[in-house]
Amino acid sequence: MQIVSQAWRSYNDALDKPMQIRNVPLVLLLVALAFDAAAQSTVTVAEFDQQLTSFAQLSDGRAAAKVAGSVLKERAAPSDLARWHAQLKGDKAREALTAVYDTAEFLVPPLTATVADPLPTIAAQREIVTRAIDYVRQTVPRLPNLLAVRTTTRFEIATPEQLDRQERMSMLTQLRGWKPTHVYLGAVDGETLFFTGQWQFVVTYRDGSEISQSLTGANRHPPPPGLETRGEFGPILTTVLGDALKGSIRFSKWEPGAKGPVAVFNYEVPKGASHYAIQNAVNGSFDLPPYRGELAIDPEYGAIYRITLKADCSESSAALQSNISLEYGPVEIGGMTYILPLHGVAISQPRAIGATGAAGKVEPDEQQMRDAPRFLNDTTFTDYHQFRSEVKILTDDTQK
Repeated sequence: MQIVSQAWRSYNDALDKPMQIRNVPLVLLLVALAFDAAAQSTVTVAEFDQQLTSFAQLSDGRAAAKVAGSVLKERAAPSDLARWHAQLKGDKAREALTAVYDTAEFLVPPLTATVADPLPTIAAQREIVTRAIDYVRQTVPRLPNLLAVRTTTRFEIATPEQLDRQERMSMLTQLRGWKPTHVYLGAVDGETLFFTGQWQFVVTYRDGSEISQSLTGANRHPPPPGLETRGEFGPILTTVLGDALKGSIRFSKWEPGAKGPVAVFNYEVPKGASHYAIQNAVNGSFDLPPYRGELAIDPEYGAIYRITLKADCSESSAALQSNISLEYGPVEIGGMTYILPLHGVAISQPRAIGATGAAGKVEPDEQQMRDAPRFLNDTTFTDYHQFRSEVKILTDDTQK
């Protein structure tokens, strides 16, 4: 089973289309960027916590621009995000907050978020990893068949040069029946943050695999082209741990958990052992790059509460960046408690293929760094319940 990060076809298709006359929304957007662009502010979690009090007093649009102009240099905790969301009242400001929080997901937490427990012995480290292996091999396959609501909020981070290409993509997808939305949230360091929509799916998990998704709620159309990930709901733990055992795993630190400290291990997977597939949908090709990340493990039971993947992209990779993070927590289903996915983050920047490049050939070029925006997906899993099939048997008596 492979974990797939995919950048869809229409973006690169649009690059080769002739330039069309700019429409009014884009002109208004560029005016808004010049008026509301925020200066970059790189802050710690504690500094951002203090700033947010003043941001919350502003209008929704101004607050969003201020939040988007803040770059966290540390990973915040879910409890921080919940507290910050409660302070902000507007939808745009909260959307900007989600994006800022997510982009820091792959950084180290503040020193105050670590636990000063003694370094475990080599034997103790091996025991923790062994418990994690047993957990993945024995507990995960025994999870019940279930349904969950998967809510994905999508963002794009683009430079001014990429806005022209975004316009072409927008025109192209509208002709194909899509109506993509780009809501300006703020600007920072020459880049612009857009909210592009939110979609809900009902996910069916059965016999150890994610087998289907269907749109739910107010969704009437699938999301427009952008970043799509597959495999994180079901096989990610088995795949990553299996790959990591062929690479290297080493203890990093202790971090606070819901029931006590969790052991955080760094791992590295060489290219020959990788099952992390980055697919370029322009030509259907994909590569399996080396990758690395973290595993946060319950030292007593082996349950995995957090996992990250960061692809080590090279000049021949299908993407310039491709990272995935998943957080797990206790969920009660049918009177039993299970450790299940709660929140996920995916960040990817596809490597665009230049007009002079042959199909399927990636040509490293400084311009390609500016060809494609960064895509950011924030995903939550909620409304878990057990999947059951009901059969009603009709007897002769009931048919009369």
